[in-house]
Amino acid sequence: MGKGRCVVPRRFSVWALGVLGSLTGAGALAGPDDGGFDRTPKECVQVAAIRRTEVLDDRTVLFFMRGGEWYRNYLRRDCPGLAREGRFLYSPVSGRLCNTHGLTLLQDFNGEFVPTIVCPLGDFQPVTPEEVADLKRGGHDRNRKDGLRQSAVRVEPAEVPEEKPKSAAPEQR
Repeated sequence: MGKGRCVVPRRFSVWALGVLGSLTGAGALAGPDDGGFDRTPKECVQVAAIRRTEVLDDRTVLFFMRGGEWYRNYLRRDCPGLAREGRFLYSPVSGRLCNTHGLTLLQDFNGEFVPTIVCPLGDFQPVTPEEVADLKRGGHDRNRKDGLRQSAVRVEPAEVPEEKPKSAAPEQR
């Protein structure tokens, strides 16, 4: 073996990947069907990287980042009036907006925007462009902890071929 080289038997590496997957939690690592998309939620984002935001309802805000990343933040509780007003402010700490911070709802009172309630942020969950489109069409479920909706899939019934009886084995004498 060469210097600084580690050789791991294949069976061990497959086992280690299984253990790693179970330790990181479901959904944290990219699956085979999502093209390597990292679904690990972020606790914080850099404020300078936020290009724009979009309010979907009283609990869901999309963050569109410079560089093409998109995050869905499912607030820890409803923020009454957020969808109606669509305006909020936040107070970042050290240039970062984190799940320990809140959004302050801005309400329009005769043309003057007045700060009202503070709504606590959740984690910043990475989402794909397809998921953003689905969320904008109302594809989120307020009863699920992650806020995403499971899409229904139509499945056509399939006929299972009948098994032919096995011929009896000849008797041995």
